[in-house]
Amino acid sequence: MPAKIIIYILSYNTETYNISRSIYGQYKWARFVILPPTILFENYMYDEWLINNYDEWKDCDFVGTLAWKAIKKIKLPDIDKLADFLEKNNNFDIVPFYVIDDREYLDYVDIRQPNNKIILNILFNELKYPKDYIKNNFIEFYCNYWIAKSNIMLEYINFFKKCKTIINTNEEVQKYIWAYIEYRSEVEEDVLNKIFGKKSYSSHPFVYERIPYLYFNKYNILHPVISYENGLYNETLEDYKPPKWPFFAIWQSFNFYNNFSSDFKKININHKIKSFKETEMRKILFL
Repeated sequence: MPAKIIIYILSYNTETYNISRSIYGQYKWARFVILPPTILFENYMYDEWLINNYDEWKDCDFVGTLAWKAIKKIKLPDIDKLADFLEKNNNFDIVPFYVIDDREYLDYVDIRQPNNKIILNILFNELKYPKDYIKNNFIEFYCNYWIAKSNIMLEYINFFKKCKTIINTNEEVQKYIWAYIEYRSEVEEDVLNKIFGKKSYSSHPFVYERIPYLYFNKYNILHPVISYENGLYNETLEDYKPPKWPFFAIWQSFNFYNNFSSDFKKININHKIKSFKETEMRKILFL
């Protein structure tokens, strides 16, 4: 039988909930959640919602999350095809739907938001990871576009709670995490003020969204390139024309396509990863 998958489609109010239902309501793998306005944003799922609703997903093979408007930003694989693939290839533990491969682009983001890595380094040091652990090569997937084996998701929930405790109590982390962050958002100022106590973001959501890829590095990750190779998308790598993000247009003059060096755990797919990288960067730069 195919792997059983549940993906929780996350929305923020009745309007976005209704939109998500209209987009994903036909799919048997989709469930729908309205998130409360908290500083955790999507990470509220790992903090409370998933464990409070454990009975719904505990017997699944994979469980994960997806923003209601993800379809505007990324291409999803065919989940039915993915379920068949994962049943036959059960060595994969994590399936990110969106990976940023370009080191130069990632470095540029770090320059714009320098406190993220400072905080993550403090966090993982306190968790007794090796020194400079966060400087390793990772398959980097941000946001809430991923699924994991249900037992690993439960493991991650426990890890997340440890991280949250450290973030909330470590004085050095607190010094950095509340500093001004440069980030444009669709969130209205009155909502930002309700969440953060000011009309701008803190680093909380940006730090929390990076913790999964740092933690899951020890597991087998199904890179989207492998999904393309196995026909799990309805398009080929060569034909894939991603949407464009105007928010990042300021970066279009930068050449982010050179010096790709991540080894992705020595998967020998460098040529196709390069092609995938270029389409992903067009997505980020030119929408």
